[in-house]
Amino acid sequence: MNAEARAQNIESGVLLASVLHKIDTLLGLRYQPHQWSDLLRLLKPAARELGFTDSSIFLTWLANSDQDENMIRVLAKHLTIGESYFFREIVVFSILREQLLPALLERKQAQGDRHVRIWSAGCSTGEEVYTLAILLDSFLEGRQEWKYSVLGTDVNPVAIERARDAKYRDWSFRDVPAEIHSSYFEQTEDGRHSVISRIKDRTEFKMLNLVSAPALYPAGFDLVFCRNVLMYFTRDKVKSIIQGFRRSLTEGGWLVPSLTETTLVNNPGFEGVRFGDATLFRKQPHVTNILTFRGDKDNAADDDAERAVLPASTGMRNPFAGLFSTREKQDEPQELSESLPATASDNPIAPVSIQDAEESPVNAALHDAADNQLPENVHQRILEARQHADAGRLDDALAVTQTAISLNKMDPHAHFMHGTILRESGETSQALQAFERALYLNQDFIPAHFSIATLHHQLGNQAKARRHFGIALHLIEAQGDLNLILEPGEISAQRMVEIIRTFIER
Repeated sequence: MNAEARAQNIESGVLLASVLHKIDTLLGLRYQPHQWSDLLRLLKPAARELGFTDSSIFLTWLANSDQDENMIRVLAKHLTIGESYFFREIVVFSILREQLLPALLERKQAQGDRHVRIWSAGCSTGEEVYTLAILLDSFLEGRQEWKYSVLGTDVNPVAIERARDAKYRDWSFRDVPAEIHSSYFEQTEDGRHSVISRIKDRTEFKMLNLVSAPALYPAGFDLVFCRNVLMYFTRDKVKSIIQGFRRSLTEGGWLVPSLTETTLVNNPGFEGVRFGDATLFRKQPHVTNILTFRGDKDNAADDDAERAVLPASTGMRNPFAGLFSTREKQDEPQELSESLPATASDNPIAPVSIQDAEESPVNAALHDAADNQLPENVHQRILEARQHADAGRLDDALAVTQTAISLNKMDPHAHFMHGTILRESGETSQALQAFERALYLNQDFIPAHFSIATLHHQLGNQAKARRHFGIALHLIEAQGDLNLILEPGEISAQRMVEIIRTFIER
């Protein structure tokens, strides 16, 4: 029996499980046991490159060895080779050109920033990076004051070298129109097509393992593309990567997964916006602004700006005219979550039994002056957790809120902040439980009612959402002072009333 056969017939499942775990740890790649034969086939050339002639010995070494950069490089080279081509999933680039870029330029210009920055994470051999650069080059033609740059990263060193080489065969072009091809590529002597230098000069390629250090991802990007990559990672790895992308994006920036990966971006740190069949994800504000939702009327102008389209430059060349087929109804942004009933009269809100306003004032700790009424050590922990969360250190924030709870298990604010961080981390069910604990400790805790309502709305439990919205509205109006500041979120009672009414009146 040869070495491969011996490896395939290892009686103990321990080695198999250890190898799968090691690949998950090093690269975040998810292989199920039934994929063992496919994985073994891919590992054979990796074993040879690492100096092994016996597959079983290589697998034992791989399962038990310490992490090594060369090991990661070789495994990535042989396990992550993927197919790519120009303008893959063309609808996404249509949305980018017709919807996102015009609004992005308008917002950045108001901020005095005229540099568009995009990151293609898991860029493979570079087709997506150059597609984005070509799109930006065309879109910004005639706007001399504007700059753009596109970063491409991948864990596979062979793919990165091919991307830097920027020479492609016919298969990478598929249905790319002749005008784009002639404007942005040059024929090479060996029959390939080379990206013109003007486009290459606006791009950069680096090796990056998305799994290894999300906290060290590059930052300052207006858009992050990560398409056909997340599907290969385990759930925990995806969660960590998405949080890393959130830190990499500027406020209001967009995360763009593939059309088949949208369900993987289940993270309250992003707002899903549907454009026909495509769903893109806009970065939400920091935890300190977690109570400011899209229903906020003061944000209506921002929403309109996202939909606005800047006038095209006079005589602007658009080689994409024949490529993009923008359908007005399909590309109109829509809320991802289900809307509440159109009118309150159709579904009247019936708050459950609560105390009269005279007997149940909102806990004074909800107001500005309330900070001093919290036990000092608990209050300090809550502030510390908020600072960690706003800096993207969600694990640290959770640890601090747990400390705050241990100091005073009866403090609703500690449980509420814990729930807020859990929600930011994508742990929806645990966040709901934390908010409910806060509400159990203080039935008149307005932010808890409001957060529970918005979570139920997100989960499609509209009856429960209306119930808690109604209670929050009743408690606020019973105070007789709409200038009260509600924590966390630092928004006024008036603002929360407007948000609630917007949800109710949809």
